[in-house]
Amino acid sequence: MATIWVLVLAAVIAFAGTAAVAIAQVALVRQRVAVAADMAALAGATQLAQTDEAAACAKADDVAHDNHAVLVRCLVDYPNVTVVVELPLPGLVNWLAQMAHQSVPVIRIRARAGPPVTR
Repeated sequence: MATIWVLVLAAVIAFAGTAAVAIAQVALVRQRVAVAADMAALAGATQLAQTDEAAACAKADDVAHDNHAVLVRCLVDYPNVTVVVELPLPGLVNWLAQMAHQSVPVIRIRARAGPPVTR
């Protein structure tokens, strides 16, 4: 009987550990995408102050790519630049989604940058 309880306890510990790793991966990727979105928006807004809308979005795309993220959308509402950046979840979360026959989950973040508003 004790062997069964040890096996049950080992299974519970393994499940809790797997859940903790999955949650940590999601939190880490979310932070990476947020940083990539912020940097892409800032780079786009800086470029917009010097050139045109196309160059601003191209610069935002370059910065997002440098941060291993994908620029999904770039909107210029002069003098502001709004970007949407995404990144698929790696590792364990991706594997769990595949095991459940689900599409690869992605984290998508929106960021906006421009000059400060004066009142």
